[in-house]
Parts: sequence; C-alpha cells; structure tokens
Amino acid sequence: MKIAVIGSGSWGVALSVHLARCGHEVKIWSFDEEEKRIINEERKCKFLPGLTINENIICSNNFEEVIEGASFILHVTPSKFTRETFKQYKQYVGNKPVIICSKGFEKESLKTLDEVILEELPTAKIRSVIRSEPCRRSINCSSYSTSNCIKTRRHFKNDTKYIYV
Repeated sequence: MKIAVIGSGSWGVALSVHLARCGHEVKIWSFDEEEKRIINEERKCKFLPGLTINENIICSNNFEEVIEGASFILHVTPSKFTRETFKQYKQYVGNKPVIICSKGFEKESLKTLDEVILEELPTAKIRSVIRSEPCRRSINCSSYSTSNCIKTRRHFKNDTKYIYV
C-alpha cells in the first residue's frame, strides 16, 4: 500500500518507519529542503538520533508527488500549522481519507483539527482521528518505548499494533 505522510518531524518519521516496516511504500512531505536531503541521502531524521530510515521511505517537498497514488494521507504537522499546510495540499486530496495524527486545537479558533480540515475542504473524508495524551519530544523508534501508546487498527498491515510515543 502507498501512504502519504504530511510532516517530517519526529512523529511523522516514527509513523513512516513503522508503516515501512510493515511493508508499505511511504512518501513523506517536508517543508524543509535540508530535512528532505537528510532523510533521502543519509537515511536519518534530525529529531531521532540513531534511527536509520528504511529504503522504502522517500521524502519530497512536493505535495502532489507525495499524495499521488496514495491510498490515504496521514496529516502529522503541529496543530498551529494544520490549516496553512492543508490549504497547500487540499487540491490533491480527492477522495483519499485524511487521518489526522496531530494533537491539539487551532489556537485562533479553538477548533479541533478535524473541524479545521473540514472547514477548508467540506468533502474531506476524515476516517479516523488519532489522538493521544501529550507526549515526550523524543521517540525511541527502535523499541517504541516511552510514555504513551496509540493503538492503530484497520488502516495498517497489522490487525493491532501499539505505537509508543
């Protein structure tokens, strides 16, 4: 399965690594050219020292390239950037489900992130909103062991997989 991940921070990369380990082809969008280079050439994430990024993960600064052919989109940007980022890629969403993997609210409107996306694109298919308690900034992708746990189902290869953040 091809999966688009919008956001190349620690959470976006951790989810991408998990999905790639499950055998999926993952494309990550990053706003930063240097971050893209580090992911694609060094196979590293500047936020997760010691992690080697799988070969079936590529990173691009082009929304269309990342989203084209994907079965669904994981939106993994900080909540304060959700609206502006989504505005830039909403034209490529089509009928693909958007799964919000960010936590929080939009500060100015106090809307939840699914409300923000639906306001920008009322036809968006938000199939699942992944929410967790506030988490630590660092993620240990090798063992998925830190403070919180998110249980994922249906959209990923494993029936039930716990991702610790």
